Amino acid sequence: MREISLIVPNGSTVEQAAEIARAAGGFVCGEESSLSVWGKKAGRGQRVRGDDRIEWTEPLVIDPAEARRLRAERAAAAPSRGRHGSRHRLI
Repeated sequence: MREISLIVPNGSTVEQAAEIARAAGGFVCGEESSLSVWGKKAGRGQRVRGDDRIEWTEPLVIDPAEARRLRAERAAAAPSRGRHGSRHRLI
């Protein structure tokens, strides 16, 4: 994650602030990416207020449910390493 701090002119939009960030920090984002202000999706025409944090959000590469399924399959195929955290009965 890269982060820069910028001062943009009063009345700037989220899109204008993103363009300034691209020029200043060499940020590259695709057409599919969206912009957020403090983690909430923002329209590109939304006005920026003082101390707003603007974030680029890239589209998901894989569906989260599919990623969990693939991790579970890998875990099931891996050799068992014992019973971590459980009590063992000694005979």
